[in-house]
Amino acid sequence: MKLTSTYLKDNTLFPLEKTLINSLDINLENQAYISTEQQTALAEIDGFDSKLEKHFHNKIKLQPALTRQLVSFQANKPRPVYRWYKYKEAFSASLVELFLSKYGVTSGRVLDPFAGSGTALFAASDAGVNADGIELLTVGQQIILTRKCLEREFTPDDFTALRSTRLKGNKGKKSKIRVRLDY
Repeated sequence: MKLTSTYLKDNTLFPLEKTLINSLDINLENQAYISTEQQTALAEIDGFDSKLEKHFHNKIKLQPALTRQLVSFQANKPRPVYRWYKYKEAFSASLVELFLSKYGVTSGRVLDPFAGSGTALFAASDAGVNADGIELLTVGQQIILTRKCLEREFTPDDFTALRSTRLKGNKGKKSKIRVRLDY
């Protein structure tokens, strides 16, 4: 018995995926048993998927410009500050810049309800658009606060002071200078 999905085979949004799915040969005898109830549920899901695709076929469009690199963290790798922390779920600042430019957003306020590492917030701010974000994860909050502190509170003198605290020839050793950071 072979498992097939008409939704995946007929999916016109992702033509490369269609080629990959057609080449799959899944033999259910070698797989875990799928009950009749599970098969019925999977068939029902395929039916819903098919209906959704038909309903939204004129709304969903393939955008070749939205490459994997652009819609993921990968495009941030060559950009200072954005590459500090590899936030796997992040998208690139270039994607935010593309959308702001494409839709002519030059003023107003951007709301990012899942701010993550702050990519949308800082990219919008760099483009002159106010931005607010909500982030519940502590790691995301710390990334945002650190970058905000660096961009808004550090002066050239602060960077000079940091460079002078670096011990020459003693990489990895701690400086004896301690600075209290209040936030």
